[in-house]
Amino acid sequence: MPIPATYRIRPMRPADVAAVIAIEEQVKPNPWTASGYQHELAGNELAHYVVLCHDEAVVGYGGYWLVADEAQISIIATHPRWR
Repeated sequence: MPIPATYRIRPMRPADVAAVIAIEEQVKPNPWTASGYQHELAGNELAHYVVLCHDEAVVGYGGYWLVADEAQISIIATHPRWR
């Protein structure tokens, strides 16, 4: 019997940025740069990003900025093959 694939949502890590950019370049007309995501992850306390993994591969991601008691969704994206 095959082992079913697992999906997991977890916080985005700096090591995920290359996979996120690869998706971003396919789905957005004006993609962010790797340095933009690195800055958000390291230096913006208001920014929160997650990745969706199929087994260990990043297949989607999302982010929001939390200001006071309000969240603003900044991005939700899925790799085209996983839509």
